[in-house]
Amino acid sequence: MILLTGGQAVARMLRDYGVRYMFGIPGGQTYPIYLGIHELEPDIQHVLFRCEKCAAMAADAYARVTGRPAVCDAIAGPGATNIVSGVAEAFGASSPLIAITSDVYTWMIGKNANQEADLITMLRPFTKGSFYVNRTDKIPELIRMAFRIATTGRPGPVHLDFPADILEGQMDFGSNLYVEPAYSRVPAQRVAPDPAAVAEVASVILKAKRPLIFAGGGVIHSAAYAELRDLAELLACPVTTSSMGKGAISEDHPLSIGVTAFVYHPERLMLSRAVQLVRDADLVIFVGHRTEQFSTIDWTVPAPGTPVVHIDIDPREIGRNYPVAAGLVGDAKLALAALTAELRGRLPRHDWRTAPRTLETQTAVEAWREAIGAKMHSDEVPITAHRILEEINRFADRDAIFACDAGLASFWTAVFLQSHGTGRALVSPRGMAGIGTGLPATIGAQLAAPGRQVIGFGGDGGFAMSIHELETMRRTGANATYVLLNNTCFGYGTQVLRNSNVPIVSHNFAPVNYADAARAFGCFGIRVEHADELSGALRAARESGLPALVEVITGVELPTVEAGVLLTPDNAVVGL
Repeated sequence: MILLTGGQAVARMLRDYGVRYMFGIPGGQTYPIYLGIHELEPDIQHVLFRCEKCAAMAADAYARVTGRPAVCDAIAGPGATNIVSGVAEAFGASSPLIAITSDVYTWMIGKNANQEADLITMLRPFTKGSFYVNRTDKIPELIRMAFRIATTGRPGPVHLDFPADILEGQMDFGSNLYVEPAYSRVPAQRVAPDPAAVAEVASVILKAKRPLIFAGGGVIHSAAYAELRDLAELLACPVTTSSMGKGAISEDHPLSIGVTAFVYHPERLMLSRAVQLVRDADLVIFVGHRTEQFSTIDWTVPAPGTPVVHIDIDPREIGRNYPVAAGLVGDAKLALAALTAELRGRLPRHDWRTAPRTLETQTAVEAWREAIGAKMHSDEVPITAHRILEEINRFADRDAIFACDAGLASFWTAVFLQSHGTGRALVSPRGMAGIGTGLPATIGAQLAAPGRQVIGFGGDGGFAMSIHELETMRRTGANATYVLLNNTCFGYGTQVLRNSNVPIVSHNFAPVNYADAARAFGCFGIRVEHADELSGALRAARESGLPALVEVITGVELPTVEAGVLLTPDNAVVGL
């Protein structure tokens, strides 16, 4: 007979599922799991953060980069309430996350125990399942269930709540500590589409003269890169992506038109190369896309009334925001492969490279690049964000991973950073869009891909919410480079208020030298005030061998308008 505590059982099963790290902060009720992990090091390790919210955000980024369920933990009461924002972001982003909380002893429930709270109800809206583990012998069953739920269908977080006595309890688990390796990564099970639905979608596509593909994060989760490219080339149609779908197709591909995104402005300036081509399409094919507000520009791109085909693993998404001419439920990889095979048998052969739509797409992209060229190479003071991103594009490896904060930073990175390959190129907080995500996401991404260059990007408003994690960054050896735009204010809100001609209330900060702060944390820190210093600063940051902060003094600016397109408040398109 081999007796194990509940905490040891949890640790062993996590290790056997391939979990490398658990991100969080220790506490009395959770400690049996920590002791179990300590026995199993280095196969599994705990990563101590300074705030549970940041731990959850780092775990989310880790899951996105690896495609494997990541684990975050928090104690009962305030620890658990702190992780809600991070878990909610993972839920919106469809990240496979296992959120572990500890709870008061079962016999204390309902007695106003210290730190008692209804954690199940609190986390249920932001998870695919929230479970109270009320017996030690139920631990293996519920952990297996959590991994199955997190990795199947549309991925997402699952919450397990462990009372202290359940983790402390000892028993012989016998052969019940087995795991199911198939559920250790996304997608665990691929759902094939209905052949009749495939034929129907193909018939709708064949009627279109100007189809366009709009790819979302579901393509990344499914690793449907080759299948997406094959369909685009077969149709000779442009491909745009959401921020979450950046990396679904290489942005070097002749049919790629980059990310569709926007920032609020009273005149509705359109801000990416993709918008007009989406508006001109006579059929939009959504693939693994939630049709959410940010990438559809308040559900105006594509314009209401544009015929839509929607392919998604989650049937609830099909027709949610756009009536569909045809829908296809299934894994993106299998659905795209089946659709391409069906269309190939019904379309004449052609060379997509010389097709009129391919040439039109290339012309549009070149015009956009020409329109933004002056800003991208500007020597203005304060330094423009365009110039900063141009320098990052030159500095970054071709397989670099970018992690950004919310606010303006998530727009800048999505549209102006260049993705050269396929796969998870950008970790962006578009699930819940909470600022403060940038630094913990950078740490999680670097731990997930220790051999790759990771570059973080964000403003000073969000950075100050998680600056304490610079110590975590240094202690864990997550030697990424974080580029900080310091404009001494909440930039996004300031821009909205300024352009709306209303008073800017409670948005400005006192000046702070964040490079000095980074050095105080034992990291490399450098401040840049002139554009010609950027290249050297980025190079010095990487050569330092330390976690690095490149602080750039900027102003609050509106990103450059898309070449030739302006939407008025009533959404009418006019020329520029």
